[in-house]
Amino acid sequence: MSLRISKIYTKQGSGSSNKGDKIVNILFAISYTIICFSRLRQMYGVPLLALQVPLAIMGFFLVGHYGKRTIVHNRFSTILFFILACLVINMSVIGNADFKNILYAIIVAPSISILLYSFDIKKITVYSIFFIPAAYTLYYLLSGGNPDEMLFKSHNYISYYTVLNSLPYFVKCGKDNQTPSIIIPFLCLVISVLSIGRGGIIMSAILTAGVALMNWNRKGVSGYLYKGIIVIIIASIVYYGISPDFIDQYFNRFVEYGMDSTGRGQAYSEYAETLVNPINFIFGTPVSNLFFVSKFLNGSLHNSYLTMHARYGIFALFLFYAMIKGFVYLFKKRLFPICIVVLALLVKAFTDADTAGEATCGDIYVYVLLLYYLHSVYMPNKKI
Repeated sequence: MSLRISKIYTKQGSGSSNKGDKIVNILFAISYTIICFSRLRQMYGVPLLALQVPLAIMGFFLVGHYGKRTIVHNRFSTILFFILACLVINMSVIGNADFKNILYAIIVAPSISILLYSFDIKKITVYSIFFIPAAYTLYYLLSGGNPDEMLFKSHNYISYYTVLNSLPYFVKCGKDNQTPSIIIPFLCLVISVLSIGRGGIIMSAILTAGVALMNWNRKGVSGYLYKGIIVIIIASIVYYGISPDFIDQYFNRFVEYGMDSTGRGQAYSEYAETLVNPINFIFGTPVSNLFFVSKFLNGSLHNSYLTMHARYGIFALFLFYAMIKGFVYLFKKRLFPICIVVLALLVKAFTDADTAGEATCGDIYVYVLLLYYLHSVYMPNKKI
């Protein structure tokens, strides 16, 4: 009798879990798709934030409703409280943050990250999140669209968002102990070349090389087939694509500037010089007071880490520490698919500013690292 009751409860629990996974996957797909839409210049004036906030709140609710809340989530909430306090102070005194930054940094981006950390996001969900925006991006670029007119931001962000959209796929591979396919990083590399961004090409090359190394030791027929496909792809690029005209068109920024920062170095120096002031070091430097950044770079520091300090102040140093520790923990646990995509994004963060509450939700990978840092501290032996 007790065995029958146990089976009934097991079935009920399993059904509830399956239902929860379906709801979470639908919510995750809708929320992430809206984020992708919000990056497009054509969506100017559409109040997408009015949809994003309720969906994000629902995501927080589902974590508790389906019994996924742990001490990691509690401590993550504490970190969000400190970020909120930093943004409120900054908005009131420094002027680098506004109310929208608070909504994105405290509600929208954390909700996506928590769902990704807490639940089993299905393959169909992660594939749709990556391939649908990637297909549109390829169509836009190959049909002659101007890369600088696709997004609210410059063409540099096209490659960045493409790789960011692959993050759920690589987290899925890491959790399931699966080796990622070369197709997604290769598409990231193609889009980076077509969108003419040096940082994007480097970021995508890191991702592609990392995945190729993870697949290098495949054995048997599938291994030879996999290597053969890579050789065919590379040979095709060399035969059809690598010509003087191709290099001049798509790699002209490397040819023209090399690895020069095109003004970024001066912006970094200008910001760093202000940190000798204790107030600026503790609370962040008002970007409007930076002459070069304000006049020549439209107020952008072109560096995600400096942007985090400009809005979070000294608390950003803790976030940097936690991000590094989270990455080290993932590496020790041999979750290489997550490590390689995060590494690529961390490198790209040195050249572009898309964290600390930006509407495009570049904070997602930052919060994923924070969650795994907390996991390493409070639940180190529990399976990810």
